[in-house]
Amino acid sequence: THGDPKTFPLLAQTLGFCTADQVLAVAENIVKIQRDFGDRTNRKHARFKYTVDDHGIDWVAEQLTQRMGVALNPAHEVQFTHNGDRFGWRQNQDHSWNYTLFIANGRVINNDQLSVKSALHDIATIHSGDFRLTANQNLIIAQVTATQKPAIEKLLQQHNLIATISPTRQLSMACVAFPTCTLAMAEAERYLPDLLTQIESLQHKHGIADRGIMIRMTGCPNGCARPFIAEIGFVGKALGRYNMYLGGALNGNRLNQLFEENINEGRILEHIDQLLGHYAQAAYVNEAFGDFVIRQGYVAAVKHGIEVNIKSAS
Repeated sequence: THGDPKTFPLLAQTLGFCTADQVLAVAENIVKIQRDFGDRTNRKHARFKYTVDDHGIDWVAEQLTQRMGVALNPAHEVQFTHNGDRFGWRQNQDHSWNYTLFIANGRVINNDQLSVKSALHDIATIHSGDFRLTANQNLIIAQVTATQKPAIEKLLQQHNLIATISPTRQLSMACVAFPTCTLAMAEAERYLPDLLTQIESLQHKHGIADRGIMIRMTGCPNGCARPFIAEIGFVGKALGRYNMYLGGALNGNRLNQLFEENINEGRILEHIDQLLGHYAQAAYVNEAFGDFVIRQGYVAAVKHGIEVNIKSAS
C-alpha cells in the first residue's frame, strides 16, 4: 500500500526439502498454520508472508514438524542464475520438443500486428501434446513430436510469431491494470510495450541493445507482475505517473529500492537515458544492470522488504 510502511514485498525463504509423497501434507499444514496464526484483524497484514516475517522461518518449520509428526529434510543446495524463459525450440530428454513463445504481458489476442489467438487455435488442431503457461506470462507448446514439429514451425511462421524479440522485452512483464482491474491507479499492460520501444531505442543509442534489462510494471503496489524484483520496476501512483525502483537481481533473489516517486514518462525516460549511458560506459564485463546501479550508489542493496520504499540518500 502506498504510504504505509507496515506493508512491503518480501522474497520467499527456504523451509526444507519435501519428498513427492509429502507435498500434499506440507501444503495442507502450511494452510493450517496460516489459518491459526494469520492476522485476522488487519487485512493489509493478513498475507502469509507477514506471518512468516513476524514469527521467523524456524518457527514455521517447528509448526510444520509438530503438525506433520516429522521434520522436513534439509534443503538441497540449488542455484538460480536466471528467472526468465528459454524461447524457441528446446529438445526434451524423451526426444520430443518444446517451443516457448513470447506472449507480451500474457495477452493472447489478434490485432493489427499479430494473430496469436488464431495461431494457437490452428496449432491446437494438429498438436497432440500440451500447452503450458510459464510464470513469466509466456506459453510453451510442449511435447511436440518430431513428425509434428515442421507443421507447427510452419504455422508459427505463417502467423509471424517467429520473430526477434529484444532481450529486454523478453524479460518484461506487466499486470493487466486498466481497464480490467479495479485496484489499478495507472496503466500497465497497455502502456509498457510502448514504453519498452522507447527504452529499446535508448539502449541502441548507447550501444547496449544486446544487454537484457528486467523491467516490470504494475498499476498498483500489490505488485502482481513482481515489479519489486525487477532491475527497473514501475508501480502506478496515478494516471500517467509511477514510482520508479532500481536494483533487483536477474535471478530474482534481491528486491529493488525506490529511486524516484510519482514521475511521468518524460522524467522516466530522462532517468533511463542517463542511467543507460552511465551503464554503457562504466559497467564491468557481464555486470547486470541491477548490480551496477547498486555499485554506483543509485540505490542501496535491499536486505529486507521494509527497505524497498525507503528512498536511497543518493
